[in-house]
Amino acid sequence: MTTDSQIIKSLYKRFGRRPSTLDERCLYLLADMIVEQRGLELDGENIVFTTVDEASPFRSIPLDNINGVADLGGLLAVVLHSSIIFLNKTTLAASVHIRPVSRLASLLCRRH
Repeated sequence: MTTDSQIIKSLYKRFGRRPSTLDERCLYLLADMIVEQRGLELDGENIVFTTVDEASPFRSIPLDNINGVADLGGLLAVVLHSSIIFLNKTTLAASVHIRPVSRLASLLCRRH
């Protein structure tokens, strides 16, 4: 996984909102890995990361929840609203970055 905070920030900024078209989300970057059955499967309207533990909430993601996909050289970054799944294209290892909750959001959540 990348720990470069600038890359992570830029991914959240670039894919901050889900674009209206599939082309803008760059989902085609996942196509080769699905076709070659290399760590990804398409299960109806969900993308399944076969290298991720079955108990993980990140194993199966609805395509509609993906804001975008970016190619970072040896990694693919699948950007969701509050997390990024990094998939190593060679080893198929997957790791997740979870966006920290802002201080304001945590204060608002405590009041309810």
